[in-house]
Amino acid sequence: MRSCSQTAPKHAMSRVISTNNILNAVFMVAAAGLAALCLSLGMTIPQLLLLTAILNACVAVYIYSLVPEFLLRFVAWVLMRLLYRLKTRGIDNIPSAGGALIICNHVSFVDALLLSAACPRPIRFVMEAAIFRMPVVNLFARGMKAIPVCSAKENPEIMERAFVIVRTNYARAIWFVFFRKVN
Repeated sequence: MRSCSQTAPKHAMSRVISTNNILNAVFMVAAAGLAALCLSLGMTIPQLLLLTAILNACVAVYIYSLVPEFLLRFVAWVLMRLLYRLKTRGIDNIPSAGGALIICNHVSFVDALLLSAACPRPIRFVMEAAIFRMPVVNLFARGMKAIPVCSAKENPEIMERAFVIVRTNYARAIWFVFFRKVN
């Protein structure tokens, strides 16, 4: 996963790191003050730790609601490391910035998880609109910012919107099976 210092522009890197350090110091002082206040009001250490855990969980839920893609990528990374012996080769061929097109051989539904766990940068998957609309799949597909596509005969608006999205600076993954089916 990338931290804010890795994703910041080179010319602003020092400002991002120093701002992060200042914010960390402010929150540590505030947390120490809150802990002292709670302990002076009669809270026990286990209660204070429980309060800290609850507050931490609330902040995590809020952050993951803002950027669900990173949570889903992290979960995919953990699952793939636990369930498979994932070995990657040629990852350095994927550029760290700018657009990239990753064309894959689609073997199973696990392919998207494997690819998102192996790739060091976020990937926008191109998927068939009918699959994208399925209730459970839609939740995860929207979280991963998947791009629904269909033939221009079915819905030309969806196809044009997909091409506009594909022109952005993301890495995109297209399954070879789907690519063959469209052409």
